[in-house]
Amino acid sequence: MNSAIRKLTLDEWFLAHQLKKIKRQFHLPIFIDVDVSRIENHYNELGAPVPYTIILIKAASLFIKKCPEINRAVFHTFYGLRMVEFPYNSVNIPITSTKEGRKIVSATMIEDAYKLTNTQIRRELKKATKKELTDLPINNIIHNGSNNFFNRFRLRLIHFMMTNFPKFYLKHRAGGISVSSIPHLYDAGSPAQAVSYGMTAVTLFNCSMKKEGAKTFLRLGVGLDHMTCHGDTAMKASSELCRILSAYEDETLEILTQ
Repeated sequence: MNSAIRKLTLDEWFLAHQLKKIKRQFHLPIFIDVDVSRIENHYNELGAPVPYTIILIKAASLFIKKCPEINRAVFHTFYGLRMVEFPYNSVNIPITSTKEGRKIVSATMIEDAYKLTNTQIRRELKKATKKELTDLPINNIIHNGSNNFFNRFRLRLIHFMMTNFPKFYLKHRAGGISVSSIPHLYDAGSPAQAVSYGMTAVTLFNCSMKKEGAKTFLRLGVGLDHMTCHGDTAMKASSELCRILSAYEDETLEILTQ
């Protein structure tokens, strides 16, 4: 079999560049099995599938409201490490869309998602996928450029500004919690179980579902940046996240499903 050695595309290079920078944080992988039977039963009664990406977005927003100490991120600045405690409730979501025949991944933010209906969040996500390439600087460079020094410099500069200058990050209203929207693209039976990492304190990833009798459990992958908090804070926050997704309180169930 002939081997092929080639230069990375600009997209592949930028992915590798981001992953190298993420290694500056201290991430811990956490897997949580949450009983989501109340949510499942609610949608079963409606005869509708559970919109888990939207549920996780709203749960993350409610998580920020109930555990504001987790809504933060550590930045590596010229003056050393700086902790940013976000003064707003914003959830980051990666969005997959197709532009000019090519699949791209961009990011959007939804503020105060726990106050929105599922329809409103779905509308926000759809609007994000409809953005033109000219409105997505990173994707515009990657989509229309080749892997050369000039384009790599431009991508490095944008990434450097976002990850080293907290005020730039705050200006774009990015938050301290991210929710991966990737799993909804694949079959529920996919064997892949992963944890996503980012520069935020917490990244949530819907791994898999399983049935045990009459109960339904969601396996949630949680990527925690340990630099943002101590272990006891993380454990308390994890318990609160489980309570939210279990929707034991009627008020929580209403917020997540309305």
